[in-house]
Amino acid sequence: MNNGIAVLGFLVGATAAGRLVPHGRRDVVPTSTLWTLAGGTTFAALLCGAWVLAGDLGTGGTLAVSALLSVVMGSQLNAVKPIGNANITTVVVTGTLGNLARDSRLAGAPPDVHSNWVDRLLAVVALALGAAAGAALDRRVSPAAALGLAVVLMLAGAAVLLVVRRRQLTARRAALQSG
Repeated sequence: MNNGIAVLGFLVGATAAGRLVPHGRRDVVPTSTLWTLAGGTTFAALLCGAWVLAGDLGTGGTLAVSALLSVVMGSQLNAVKPIGNANITTVVVTGTLGNLARDSRLAGAPPDVHSNWVDRLLAVVALALGAAAGAALDRRVSPAAALGLAVVLMLAGAAVLLVVRRRQLTARRAALQSG
């Protein structure tokens, strides 16, 4: 039942972000992407705080937190689509590994396809390190501590995108003024 509720929550979040965030690739990080990520991060932080205050959530509480967090994860997926790299999937590590393998020299891919293999590999390493850190916190401290780490990482990711957006807008203004 938990898996079904999590998938349903994920679809709700992905659909909502699909309505909020523009479709297609963008040269500048959309404002709606930043707001969606900020809202999800804030909501996850509030859930984390409530979990810490409540202590043991029991089965029903854990199911509710899982459902709500899956909505956040689904919204994050579609929030970053306009700026994402189609070869780095944030949801399925195996998809990224499959893309790496398919586009490798070993698989006979043309040389121009190999250009972003470092980005893909770093994405897999970052996901694996995050999962390991979360699992360690979950087992040694508490599930709420693991969620707290996730919130910090979400916040860091949103901050990076904010910096990128500011640089993109500055470069766009400079290009308009010189041209």
